[in-house]
Amino acid sequence: MIFGTRFFRSAPALPPGLEEAVQIRQALPRPDPQTLLGKASFALVDVDVTGTSTRTDRVTGFAVAIIEGDGLDMGQLHHFPFDPDDRQATLEATARFFRQIGRLPLVTYNSAFVVAMLDKLLEQQGAPTLAQEKWLDLLWLMPALHGGELTEHAGLLDWVRELGLPVIGQHHALADVYAMAHLFLIALERAEAQGMQTLEDLERSQSSRRWLRG
Repeated sequence: MIFGTRFFRSAPALPPGLEEAVQIRQALPRPDPQTLLGKASFALVDVDVTGTSTRTDRVTGFAVAIIEGDGLDMGQLHHFPFDPDDRQATLEATARFFRQIGRLPLVTYNSAFVVAMLDKLLEQQGAPTLAQEKWLDLLWLMPALHGGELTEHAGLLDWVRELGLPVIGQHHALADVYAMAHLFLIALERAEAQGMQTLEDLERSQSSRRWLRG
């Protein structure tokens, strides 16, 4: 039987810089669920966008904050803005983003939106998407660990004000990821105070909150 060649077409090759960054990331081991929270590193992720529609708006930048142990080094705050109409600039920023996050556990606020925007951009470039990753979402973790009146319907700025954190900007990925990092450090403290020890414990707390809230 002769099959048409169209059934065997491989995916278009990625541009060299992006392909190398993707290959390096894919070669790294996935996070171990039994990693102790006090020894784990995390990548906090946010995106600059043109608006709030996952269908029509576009990503214009990535922001990443790396937490190692129990602190945030300001040198580990990274911002990769780009013009989405400039293909080369977009590819270069995406490659830098992949290099920065490596295989660290990924954390954000409102993963449904952030991941949808990320994956739309990555799909356009033929790059691996991130929806399959086990994202830790502060939208669910903070109500689960902090308690109080704020729920998953609260915004990032609501939590910043609730906890008395400095407001250094709004609706800007770098400022937001900085705020997320401080929220996440508080979440880690609360988790350990409640007897959670591992990355798996934290993931279970998030899953339980989502299940309880339907």
